[in-house]
Amino acid sequence: MLLPKPLARAAKANTATRIRTAQRCFSGLDSFALLALPFFSLGGNIMNKGGIARRLVRLARMLVGWVPGYLATTNVLANMFFGAVSGSSVAAASVLAKVSRDRFMREMAAKYPEYRFDRHKGYGTKLHYALLREYGPCPIHRRTFLKGMAP
Repeated sequence: MLLPKPLARAAKANTATRIRTAQRCFSGLDSFALLALPFFSLGGNIMNKGGIARRLVRLARMLVGWVPGYLATTNVLANMFFGAVSGSSVAAASVLAKVSRDRFMREMAAKYPEYRFDRHKGYGTKLHYALLREYGPCPIHRRTFLKGMAP
C-alpha cells in the first residue's frame, strides 16, 4: 500500500511519533468551521421549509419594491435580514438565491405560460429546449443560454 510521505515516515517511526502524527491529522478535523458549515446549511433548510425565507423576501420586497430594479435591491436587503437571523451570509445567499429564482420563475410562468417555466425553472432540460425550438426565445431568455442550444 502506498502512503503519502509524512504517513510513510510515521509508519516506520516509533510509537510517540505515530501518536503525534495521528494527532496532527485529526486536529485539523477539530475545527469550528467544519462543524459550523453543516449546521448553517441545516438552519438555512429549516428556515426555507418553515417559510421564514419567503417572509423575509416578502418584507424586503415590501420595503423596496417601488425602486426600479427592485429584484436586486430586494435580494440584497433580504440577504441582510437572513444573514442576521442565520448568522451566515453564505447560507443566506444560497437559500435566498433559490427562493428568489423559484418565485421569479413562477411569475414568468404566469406571464409566458407556453414556456412552462413552472416545470423546468429555466434550467436546460429537454422540455425547455423543445419549447424554445417551438416558440423561439422570449424577452427573459439570456443570449448566453441560447448559445448552448443545439440547432
